[in-house]
Amino acid sequence: MKETELILDPSAPLKVIELQEQQAMKILPQFAGIQCCLFTIDLTCYDRYLNDDAGTNALRDRIAKLKDIFVSPLFKETLVMLMFTNGSAFAKHIITSPLNSHFPDYNGGNNADAATKYILKKCKRASPRDRAVVWHKFLEDEAETESTANFFRQSALCRAVFMTYI
Repeated sequence: MKETELILDPSAPLKVIELQEQQAMKILPQFAGIQCCLFTIDLTCYDRYLNDDAGTNALRDRIAKLKDIFVSPLFKETLVMLMFTNGSAFAKHIITSPLNSHFPDYNGGNNADAATKYILKKCKRASPRDRAVVWHKFLEDEAETESTANFFRQSALCRAVFMTYI
C-alpha cells in the first residue's frame, strides 16, 4: 500500500492510497464510505490474458473488479473516477492488434476514440444503477498534466453536485 498527498488546491489536499492488485479486494472494506475511488484501466490490456485456468482477458478482469466496487454496499455513495491509462500507446497498438479480435461485438475498426468509447460503455454497464462515472483518458505527454489536473478539479465539482442529489 502506498499513500500520497495530491495537492491541486492547497486548502483541500487529497490523500491518495494506492492498492496493489493482489491485496486490494482483501482490504477494500477498510475504505467503506470514501468520497471517491480512482479506478485505473490500462487501455493496452485488451489483448492480454491472465495466467489463470480460465485464460481470463485482462480488460474483462478489470471491468469485473470495477463492477465489484459498483455493486458493493460499502461504496454505494462513492464517486468512481475512471482513469484510462496508456492512451497514446493504445492508439498505436490497436492498429496492429485489433480490438474486435478479443471483443467480437466491437465494430469501430482501429479507431482509438471509438475503441475508448466502447470500453467506457462496457465500464458504465458494470454499474447496476445508472451511476455517475467521471472518466479521463491519460495520453502520457507533457500537455496532459494540466488536463489531468482539470479532470480532478471537475471530479470534485461533480462530487459536490452528486452529493446534492443523493
